[in-house]
Amino acid sequence: MSKKTVVSWNSLIAGYIRNGDVESACGMFNEMMESDIVSWNTIIGAMVQESLFQEAIELFRFMQSEGIKADKNED
Repeated sequence: MSKKTVVSWNSLIAGYIRNGDVESACGMFNEMMESDIVSWNTIIGAMVQESLFQEAIELFRFMQSEGIKADKNED
């Protein structure tokens, strides 16, 4: 890939997750130079789906410490 954007990284991460390869998805997430809320939601959601609850909570707390705010559902 010549120019990696946040969208292309997120697509790769989602692809790994769809194929059941959460470990590679996490590795890809850790390599990202820039992430957005979609990146964080995708990787945390994957951890929850794989019953990696403690890791998901730790990553969520790290996300918060980085100043990234969780999505709000505004129904």
